[in-house]
Amino acid sequence: VARKAAKYKVPVILLADVPGTGFRGQVVKVKPGHARNYLLPKKYAILGGFHNEQKYRHLLENVDEKAVEQDKLVRSLRRRVRRINLQMKRHCVKEHPTTLHAPVSAENISEKLTKFYDLSIPSDWIVIPGGQLTNYGNFLVTVRVPPNETLDLKVSVTRR
Repeated sequence: VARKAAKYKVPVILLADVPGTGFRGQVVKVKPGHARNYLLPKKYAILGGFHNEQKYRHLLENVDEKAVEQDKLVRSLRRRVRRINLQMKRHCVKEHPTTLHAPVSAENISEKLTKFYDLSIPSDWIVIPGGQLTNYGNFLVTVRVPPNETLDLKVSVTRR
């Protein structure tokens, strides 16, 4: 009886930073095919285990924990922000039915993300083209996560 590959993972020690997998010196568990077909042939990793961990101990001691935590934060935000379609409801000006009575600002978006999605994103990370959303419609707003990541947030402005 063959083992299911989806549940079985092998430990590897990364010799280089691999996007989506980990950082140099980190011990991570990956699917056997990923290790066999990508990481090991390109010399991005070696198989984990007691002897290799002893041999490459200097790499394991130099793992930048701050960078690992930042990477986890960015991955988590990316996964959560991708699923959100933020609905902002606004009244219109009577003379101009397509113009909003109160424009949508970065502070409004930050407050709504905190209140309804439990996402604490500072308003200075949110970049709106033109500074504010002043019309009805669907918009892509950029969220800049330090140090240099950008995420796209979908915002729909509808009538109240």
